[in-house]
Amino acid sequence: MLYVTTRNKQDVYTAQRALTQRRAPDGGFFIPFREPRFSREDILALGNQSFLESTAQMLNLLFGTKLTPWDVEFSAGRRPVRLVKIGRRVLAGERWHNCAGEFRQLVRDLTNRIRSEKGESLGAWAEIGVGIATLFGMFSGEPELLSGDLKIDVAAASGDLLSVVSAWYARNWGLPIGTIVICCNDNGGLWELLHSGSLRTDGISQNTSTPEADAVLPEGLELLLCACGGQRESLRFVEAARVGANYTPSDWVLSVLRQGLSVSVIGEKRVEQTIASVYSSHRYLMSPYTALGYAGLLDRPTGTSGWGLILADKSPALDGETVARALGISRETLKEYQE
Repeated sequence: MLYVTTRNKQDVYTAQRALTQRRAPDGGFFIPFREPRFSREDILALGNQSFLESTAQMLNLLFGTKLTPWDVEFSAGRRPVRLVKIGRRVLAGERWHNCAGEFRQLVRDLTNRIRSEKGESLGAWAEIGVGIATLFGMFSGEPELLSGDLKIDVAAASGDLLSVVSAWYARNWGLPIGTIVICCNDNGGLWELLHSGSLRTDGISQNTSTPEADAVLPEGLELLLCACGGQRESLRFVEAARVGANYTPSDWVLSVLRQGLSVSVIGEKRVEQTIASVYSSHRYLMSPYTALGYAGLLDRPTGTSGWGLILADKSPALDGETVARALGISRETLKEYQE
């Protein structure tokens, strides 16, 4: 697959550039030159594949490699991603089962297998591409998620929005994903964007217990705007951000965003209440970022009864202080909960 950027569709780049460079020479982000589309039959066939098979297949498509399921297993382990059911219709897609306890380590493990230059640096598209591949992998072998006309709502903490962008692409390419729920902490500028049609680009973030979601201007917003409105829209956003002006999307782009996304704002106290409530009800221990996703799913419009999938990208062990405080226990006691 070849790549252009969010700011220029004339220059074309290889997959290796997209894997190793965060941004392109023009300052934009790498995006596919042409996007694949999967038929309903292709998607249903995922039910006959394993996570490793489907993930390898998608990585090969995205990056022009020849990975086998055994390559994926060798790089990331047999079960680097696990689906855990919470209640009747909520799944946590735990993408953090590795030595570092976070999704970015899975991205490193997989991309180090296929990129020519090994190292810690990650291209934004490397993270998005692995995100797409693992989404396809999570749907594989799960006929319950592929039955009928079922749509699965996907929730992710706001953060850099790369997980949100991966879900957007996966849906465009054919996965039965419904609404993508962006789950913000007290920094709720994206809520203002969708509900008032305007975003301050010169705002000041509040410090919270989920610092990775504190950004006023998430890095991946340029990618998301390009995915739904094209390069012209991403350039409008870039120019507004450059001068610190309000960004106001076109009516058409705002309509596309509202049709495909919802945004929830979850305060500090509610994050801790969610951690405690879910553990009390389901004996499931979640990180504050997963709690953002869970609370965001609960905030879906009244009457929404479909399945929800939380993209859980950090182990609760990495935010032990917040988790322990939410449960009203010591850090030492928390270690016993995690065993």
